[in-house]
Amino acid sequence: MNCFVVSFSILLFAGLGLSQEKPVELPLKGNPPSASDYYNRGIAYRDRQNYKQAIDDFTKTIELDPNHLYAYTNRAHAFSMLMKYDEVIKDINKATELSSNDAWAYRIRGIAYKELRKFELAKTDFEKAIELGPGNATNYIYGSSLEFVGRI
Repeated sequence: MNCFVVSFSILLFAGLGLSQEKPVELPLKGNPPSASDYYNRGIAYRDRQNYKQAIDDFTKTIELDPNHLYAYTNRAHAFSMLMKYDEVIKDINKATELSSNDAWAYRIRGIAYKELRKFELAKTDFEKAIELGPGNATNYIYGSSLEFVGRI
């Protein structure tokens, strides 16, 4: 695969920040902590690019609330940043079972499929992301990236 396209995908998806800060333990608010407490801390870890800690907290969120759509999509995002694309696909499959109206979920899974060189599946997901989020330019950028590499 073209190194430029892979690098472009990672940079764009990461918000142009690839370095991870040193892991810091953030406190939980509730006693005992709720699914929301773990989810919110997971978001804080994700925003700090501490993806392993974010995954742990999103996993705990899902244990406490198995229907927490955004825990699945955010955990998938964290997995994608660690290039664990099979895990991304599993989480987004579950997220799309819970709600088939989340354009971001389809875009994340499309990226995973693209990185796994499953270009037809990626195309399908990018098209669905565009259908659900026609005002989001990022959906079009990823969809057109398949044409750039000459696969679709």
